[in-house]
Amino acid sequence: PFTGPYSAEMTERVYQELFDRAEVVVRSGRPVVLDASFRDRALRRCSRELAERLGVPFLFVECRAPAEVCRERLRHRARETGVSDGRLEIFDDFVASWQPVDELPAKQHLIVDTSRPLAETLAFLETRIPLWPTAASHR
Repeated sequence: PFTGPYSAEMTERVYQELFDRAEVVVRSGRPVVLDASFRDRALRRCSRELAERLGVPFLFVECRAPAEVCRERLRHRARETGVSDGRLEIFDDFVASWQPVDELPAKQHLIVDTSRPLAETLAFLETRIPLWPTAASHR
């Protein structure tokens, strides 16, 4: 079981804030990307229901990488300053708590291999996501 920023109570609060903010953005006429783990079906259901309620398309992009790639990224992250609180100490618990995405139809579920170079990942996304901002691929 997770504690601190990943506890059930904190997770609920963070996701509710994420959904509230997403609604404001969508209602202003802009698209939104929700960047979070969505590790369980209930959270994914809530995001899908929000999109349906707001009348906007929904696509769940599942980012995958081999466990050792993730561990190395977390070791690197620990040496840098940043906003993420994800860390190596909780990785195994996170993986164990991940609920496979089996509730979404294929047209709403895109799997991306994020162990590939960033440019390849962005090129892949540009071919699969309508109106992907081309400026994002030139960073």
